[in-house]
Amino acid sequence: METPTVTPYLGNLLKNYLWLNIVIIVLAIASLGTIVNYVHKRLELVSSIAGNNLNLTAKSRAWERLRISEKLKFFNFWLIIAILGNLFQIFGGIISIIDQNTVLTVHEVLVGFGCFFAWIGIIRFLPHDSPSYTVVHTVSRTFETIGLYIIGIIPIFMGYAFLGICSFWQTGVYPTTPLSLLANYAVVNGDSVYAFSLASYYQNSFMGQLYFYTFVVFFIW
Repeated sequence: METPTVTPYLGNLLKNYLWLNIVIIVLAIASLGTIVNYVHKRLELVSSIAGNNLNLTAKSRAWERLRISEKLKFFNFWLIIAILGNLFQIFGGIISIIDQNTVLTVHEVLVGFGCFFAWIGIIRFLPHDSPSYTVVHTVSRTFETIGLYIIGIIPIFMGYAFLGICSFWQTGVYPTTPLSLLANYAVVNGDSVYAFSLASYYQNSFMGQLYFYTFVVFFIW
């Protein structure tokens, strides 16, 4: 009597690739388990170096005595990537099982981020002394300089975007904040410079030229 109920369920499980979601969830949970075990072993090492017994109280005290900078060393870049990827994969898989629609909704975004972090995480398995790891070395060596530069440049970029909204909204190029940012980003990459600058010039010849000349000079030259 239970066969008619079980068979369609198994068929649906195979037809809609629900089994793949289940496998991803299991593997993501297993990956999180290995991460927890890794952090636990490092905490035991810190506790043993400090001369404490490896009991729960000693581990808790050893953890509390660590500075924030020392605690952050427990979680390197790849560990954070793995944790984020596992969380997105778990929640994306669960929601995909519950809601099997293929419309771009929350679970599609979660699955997308899960795939993104999974592929990015593959880099950590490459040999660290090979040319294939060059991009990671380059980013790690220049992040301090480039990161501070980006922090300093964002307010100026945002200022130009909001100035474009207030001064040239009638052109249709700067109707909203996201589109204003997108338009200026396109100009920085040399796209539609003539069209955007001409539209601003027709609305306000002086402000249009001043806006685009200063923007291009600052961000490109």
